[in-house]
Amino acid sequence: MRKTRNRINRRNFFKAVGAAGLSSVLISREAPAQPDESNAVNPNAPAKPRKSKYLQVPRRKLGKTGVDVPCLSLGTNRIADNQIILRNALQHGISYWDTANSYMGGNTELCIGKFLARSPALRERLFIVSKASGIRRPPTAKAMVAEVEKRLQTSLERMNTDYIDLYYGIHGLSDPGQLTDELRQWAEDAKKRELIRFRLQRA
Repeated sequence: MRKTRNRINRRNFFKAVGAAGLSSVLISREAPAQPDESNAVNPNAPAKPRKSKYLQVPRRKLGKTGVDVPCLSLGTNRIADNQIILRNALQHGISYWDTANSYMGGNTELCIGKFLARSPALRERLFIVSKASGIRRPPTAKAMVAEVEKRLQTSLERMNTDYIDLYYGIHGLSDPGQLTDELRQWAEDAKKRELIRFRLQRA
């Protein structure tokens, strides 16, 4: 007999969140130092940190990168143009945004680009992930690299950003032969050009 006690799946999780409210999965966290009202008397006084009025998702180290990311990410596969979701997610510290070249026909990346066009200073607070999705294996390794580069440039333009934090050179790996030396070299070159910070060659 299969045990069901303490079993949590995606559907039950969202039911619980809906019943208990978002605050049940968030914790209070101090925001980065911001000018406090008390500094109005003495503008030269050091800025005092103040607590954010929004509960914050806890953060964890991402693998060996040394980067702190929220323990919950924002998957954007169904977001075509919803600025409210992006804004509310960031207010609660959900700064890890996962997207792809093909999500919603490219409209997901355009939605993020619209957000950053309005608030470019917020780019530094985000950890954006995207993928070179939709590639049908080209006949040569050189052609494969060209397709990945094309999708990267398209994603950068759509999202109004100069770089992507984590990039998947292959999305939906079906053949290990796609992990060529040429693709690895391209990834290292893209990092040197500061177009991507970290890369994964498969997903």
